[in-house]
Amino acid sequence: MISASVKRISTIIMVLILFSGGAFSLPLSRTCYTVPADTIDFYLGERLISGNELHRVDVLTLNLGLTDATTLGVEWNYLNYDLSGDESETGDTLLEFWHYTGRYFYDMVDTGIDLRIRIPTGPEPGVDERWRNLSVGRNEVKITPVFSLRMTGKDILNFNISYTLREGRDENLYGSLKGDLKKYDTYKSVFGLNPFYKDSFFSGSGLSDDYMSTAVSIVESRMHPVILFGELYHAFTDFQEDSSVSLKTAEGEGGSSTFISAGCKYMVRDSFFFMIYCKVNPFYSSGEERWSSGFGINIFF
Repeated sequence: MISASVKRISTIIMVLILFSGGAFSLPLSRTCYTVPADTIDFYLGERLISGNELHRVDVLTLNLGLTDATTLGVEWNYLNYDLSGDESETGDTLLEFWHYTGRYFYDMVDTGIDLRIRIPTGPEPGVDERWRNLSVGRNEVKITPVFSLRMTGKDILNFNISYTLREGRDENLYGSLKGDLKKYDTYKSVFGLNPFYKDSFFSGSGLSDDYMSTAVSIVESRMHPVILFGELYHAFTDFQEDSSVSLKTAEGEGGSSTFISAGCKYMVRDSFFFMIYCKVNPFYSSGEERWSSGFGINIFF
């Protein structure tokens, strides 16, 4: 029992050293951090979001290390229209599958692929305006290649480029997938994934609500146990057809959105961390998210 606990703690410490403070995902970007095998990373936090009103979101995240290269995670959100929580709703649920794909270029660049699936357990802002900036309320699949450049032993530059498949209004994101093995169309359409097949998952009409985004972040650990970070995020959504109701701040429709974030993490002990950050919209316009801030703790089991 004791030897197993010592082994787990030493594994966590080793990973923290290797990934220089990427002990958990940043607010706007993904690092190459991977939860060690047979370890649970538990995050509990709060977000304050300012638009036309000041809202609060309770966040609970669990990440499980399946192997030393693969992590499975789930995030739950509970939405509070105001700080008191008198008006509340369950938010969207996010499932995440992360796989670390290796280190290249003379051990200077770490790489990985992140798949994030949004389950619309929260309200849709197009139906109920109160939850704009807090919820999407539609199915999404977000695919993100991640690159981390080790500039020095204490500085890491992370780069993300993402493509998000988003469900349109009154549509079924997964409706074009085909699984009936008895039908010829299932194979001709490659189970509905053939982009050249009519009404497939990747056909032109099915991509009209999708969007792309990029994020760049830098992590600085020279002041360890204090770890500083800064981020820049931009979503390209101008090409979307469904722009009658803007969802920019939920990474959405008919325009682009930009956010800047900065914050710090503090390593209280080997298996306990604290984070605080602030995010701002430098090109704010009415109805969008103006700024948000958050704080939370990470505990390893």
